Amino acid sequence: MEIRLEGVKINNIIIGVGTGRDGTTSLQTLISNIFFSSEHGGTSYHQLDHAYFYNQYCLYRENGNETHLNSIKEKISKWQNGDAIIGNGYAHILKEIIEIHPNAKIIHIKRKKDQFIDSFIKNIETFPWSHGNYGKTD
Repeated sequence: MEIRLEGVKINNIIIGVGTGRDGTTSLQTLISNIFFSSEHGGTSYHQLDHAYFYNQYCLYRENGNETHLNSIKEKISKWQNGDAIIGNGYAHILKEIIEIHPNAKIIHIKRKKDQFIDSFIKNIETFPWSHGNYGKTD
């Protein structure tokens, strides 16, 4: 699929939020293609710093230390208007994202439960080493 848009200019940050196995990679590819085929010049990221955000947010929730939350906010503050950040590591920090970038455009991807399960099982069977303990029943 080729997408051509002339003169596209996005003046806000785009945040794509999903859970995994729901299309965040496809959305990132689509937006990236739009950016590259236009004069937009923004950058599209998939899973940018997602593990860092998960870890820092968990530490903040566990011990209440604001240092962890401030660390998240510092990274978010470096995002630039016109960029797209898409993946499964942002739903829990949307409040902080909106606080720092109040004009951000949020795309929430949701997939039907049975389709998610089918896709997840297929992915586990195809790449069992990449799913850690998900498949364990004991």
